[in-house]
Amino acid sequence: ERKSRSLVLAQGKLDGIKARSIYSYSQSFDESNVFLEGLYLCNVVDEAAGSNLRKITVSVGYDYDGDNILDTDEIEVTQATYLAKRWES
Repeated sequence: ERKSRSLVLAQGKLDGIKARSIYSYSQSFDESNVFLEGLYLCNVVDEAAGSNLRKITVSVGYDYDGDNILDTDEIEVTQATYLAKRWES
């Protein structure tokens, strides 16, 4: 159940980043220990993958120990996608 919920939350986070990147491509999307819902936390890693390409990795999991930090052993789902710069600002 937690893995399924984490998957839905991770996909929603990726969709939001993709939508924002259309007009804010140069903005960093890095985030750490962001609450998504209840005790579900999210980390986002934004890394360059070329001059006009970025790799966005979203990790979501349940904060089992309640310390407000998404530890490696608490991650349920990791999803990644690439974002391409589509036009000049």
